[in-house]
Amino acid sequence: MARTLHIKTMILNDDRSESTFLIICGEFKNGKFILDRYFGDFGKIETPEQTKMMVSKDIIAKWSHFSEQEVSALKGKADLVTQVAAKYGLEQAQAQREVDAVLKGRQIGGGA
Repeated sequence: MARTLHIKTMILNDDRSESTFLIICGEFKNGKFILDRYFGDFGKIETPEQTKMMVSKDIIAKWSHFSEQEVSALKGKADLVTQVAAKYGLEQAQAQREVDAVLKGRQIGGGA
C-alpha cells in the first residue's frame, strides 16, 4: 500500500509573514520514498526526469570527455567519481570533491 507524503516547510519573514520555502510531494512504496515533484522557493516544479537531464548536462559541461551515452550509463556517484579520476588522471579524493561540487546533493544513475 502506497502512502502519500507532502512536506511543506515555512519560513517566517522579518515582517512576521510566512513564505513557502519548499514543498516535497511523493509517496512511500515498499519502504522507499519516491519523489513525485517538489516546489522550490521560487515556485519551480522539477520532476526527477528534469533533475536527471540537468545533472547530465552539468556533468558534460564540466567534463567534456564524457559522452551523453556514457553519462546515461553511469550507475551512481561512486561510478562517476571512478570515471572522472580515470579520464582526468585525478586522485580519488580530488575527483570526489569535484563530483560533489557538480552534483550539489543530487542523485545520479541508480546509486549514491
